Amino acid sequence: MSTTTAMIVLGGGEGRRLGGVSKPDLLLGGRRLLDRVLDAGSGCAPLVVVAPDSVEVPSGVLRTLEDPPAGGPVAGIAAGLALLRAHEEGQSAGDLGNGSADGPRDVLVVACDLPGAAGFIGPLQAARAKFVEPRTPGVSSGPDGPDGPDGPDGPDGSAGPDVRTDAHAACDGVIAAHADGRRELLAVLADRAALEASIREGGARDRSVRSLLAPLALESVLVPEVAMEDVDTWEQHAAWERRTP
Repeated sequence: MSTTTAMIVLGGGEGRRLGGVSKPDLLLGGRRLLDRVLDAGSGCAPLVVVAPDSVEVPSGVLRTLEDPPAGGPVAGIAAGLALLRAHEEGQSAGDLGNGSADGPRDVLVVACDLPGAAGFIGPLQAARAKFVEPRTPGVSSGPDGPDGPDGPDGPDGSAGPDVRTDAHAACDGVIAAHADGRRELLAVLADRAALEASIREGGARDRSVRSLLAPLALESVLVPEVAMEDVDTWEQHAAWERRTP
């Protein structure tokens, strides 16, 4: 199977704390948040955007949206994964006539409101290259994983610290982390089959991302703090504007 990485950018949120504006279309330094994130992941293929039809996507970028809309980020991830599968099957049917698919094993999942994505995508890819053996999908990561006593969500919605000591054990992916151990749930590079297995088992709609990632063994990767600062309020947008050329 191919070892390339696909990318799913989540842009289907309602932007309530920004007054209902379309986050993907929000300008920062004269460029849309969506375009900044897509540029940061330009080395991935295919690129998938989960967003309404009103959001324009660049040529060559796939687009989908959960049905019905507003089902939450896990529903968006599921929609993105389903489109990847359909795209591959369509390509294989056209090229080979047998419907078989040979697509990327890993998928990078990023929220569109992380304009500093270029600061964590490279480190995640470098770290993931060290852990190429996928763990059996559906096996819990244990007490020190994202759903154990040492890994609950932090007060800001980020996953808690991952203190697994066997750094060379086979894992399902890598996830961006703060210096204090908190992990960013929507800055993750994971084994695609493991994500799909978690969705099959637990469903997709109105489900937390923490719950989706709980069965996966994810290695934390320390990345620059600024890279994980999102744009969820106008104050955060103003802070990004001050440091963006």
